[in-house]
Amino acid sequence: MPKSQDRWTRIALYYAIALAGAFAFRAYSQTMPVPTNRDNVWLFALGQLEGIGPFIGAIVVALAFKPARLLTLWGPHRGLVMATCIWMVLVIGSVGIANPYAINPHLFGAMSAIDILVYAMLEEAGWRGYLQGEFGDWPRMRRYVVVGALWYAWHLTFLDHNGLGSELLRLAILVGASIGIGLVADRTGAIMAAAGCHALGNILWFSSEFRTLVSSGDRQLMAAVCAVGIAAAFVAIRARDRREAARRIPRAG
Repeated sequence: MPKSQDRWTRIALYYAIALAGAFAFRAYSQTMPVPTNRDNVWLFALGQLEGIGPFIGAIVVALAFKPARLLTLWGPHRGLVMATCIWMVLVIGSVGIANPYAINPHLFGAMSAIDILVYAMLEEAGWRGYLQGEFGDWPRMRRYVVVGALWYAWHLTFLDHNGLGSELLRLAILVGASIGIGLVADRTGAIMAAAGCHALGNILWFSSEFRTLVSSGDRQLMAAVCAVGIAAAFVAIRARDRREAARRIPRAG
């Protein structure tokens, strides 16, 4: 089978698994239990099921076809990427999230930050960790846009009859996010760096937990301070890469 056909076979398998997970979550979410007190607050973790389809799809394709991996979990700059994730947990924990579960707001904030990072990692293992690499021979902007369009369709929001304008806006947001997250993934080689950027969008707009429990002002504060840490780490990674590239250039004479 030609290599191009191999690629589309892998993509079809991955996307079928990702979509199956999305459909299953939509069906289950109608009856999914909601946490009501401290003893069953762990039910929030069931929200991770929405992102598990892309993760499982990427694992199945990796086991079945063993495609080349362009990204790893932490990338070559493990320490800086880890520090960024820890920074996000500390920021959200410091601001705190008041909650009806009798959990200390700062502890619950840290728990929520870990939860949203894990969710983002599950998705990003598929979209940037696997799928973006399949289009590695395409021009950079084209592959970001195509991944963004497939990412939008996977959310299945068009099944909610939100209206054409609303769906076009969501498509534009996700394609724009795909461009930004794709650039970060390519420059850092780290799934968790992409997950950190993904989590920012969820904090601001897409996480129902954050929208319900956190005021708009606090969400903006959390996202802004987290973004400062992500930007600082990104600048440090770029500077380190430039220094290493300069060392590899042979000196004249």
